Amino acid sequence: MKKYFLLLALASLLFSCEDEIIDTSHAANNGNPVESSCDSPTDFELIEYSLLSKVELGWNSGSNETEWEIEYGHAGFAQGNGIFAQAMSESITISNLDFNVAYDFYIRSVCDTDVYSDWVGPVTNIPDNNTPSHALMTANINGTQYNNLVPFSWTLFHNAVSVSTFSTTDEKYILIQGNSAPMDTSMSNTKEINLYIPESLWSVGTYTLGNNHVDNNELPISHVNIVYFDSSDAPSQAFERDNGTITITEFDLTNRVIKGTFEFKFDLHYTQSTDVLGPLDCLNGTFDYSLDHSYFD
Repeated sequence: MKKYFLLLALASLLFSCEDEIIDTSHAANNGNPVESSCDSPTDFELIEYSLLSKVELGWNSGSNETEWEIEYGHAGFAQGNGIFAQAMSESITISNLDFNVAYDFYIRSVCDTDVYSDWVGPVTNIPDNNTPSHALMTANINGTQYNNLVPFSWTLFHNAVSVSTFSTTDEKYILIQGNSAPMDTSMSNTKEINLYIPESLWSVGTYTLGNNHVDNNELPISHVNIVYFDSSDAPSQAFERDNGTITITEFDLTNRVIKGTFEFKFDLHYTQSTDVLGPLDCLNGTFDYSLDHSYFD
């Protein structure tokens, strides 16, 4: 009987030690799977932050892994308490972020079941050295001076310029927009100037400002579109005439700014009649805008 109790005590001690070893290992890794040999991704970076609520992240594989785990949350969050996402290629787009809020993003490689690399990061959608974008256009439109024209919805989005293309050419154009009532969706008393500048003219100089994005030889040119509504008039639509001018006085990719002047003529076509008023002048136009589109990152 003594031998029986001795063997029982010994077995109990062995099982107790085994459980203790497993629990200690689990606690030492904060509840995460034990890490093994697994290379961390490299060159983890923010590719684009758009609409103040969506990011695109990119990286390079550390070796031959093909799966990654991303954790993110408001800047300064404690890892383990964030939101997790999986990626099967070397980039990921994450949407529905809180509007205009800084986030931290971390990434690690997934090399096998419960085999992970060390975390890399954080990168943030709003860099510490980010300087606020600025946008200001002035112009005398049909005898009225406007000294605070900014992009539509500027108060919400604070995007100074955009970069786009047209279907007839691969040339990229900067759009510089100035609106007299940037939060008025009714357009009842709005003056808006849209200046499009092709990439081939992104330098200091004076250029033709036409009413189409290409000239008669199908070559890209700077052009202007104007919106002109007046609450005291019958509904009208503005059409630009050819042969305005735009002068770029500064184009600085280091400080990311574009400045210049412009002038052009336009006609008003009234939608309730055949009446045409013009030519009218847009004079003494100036612009000073941040090159804040991701194309210039």
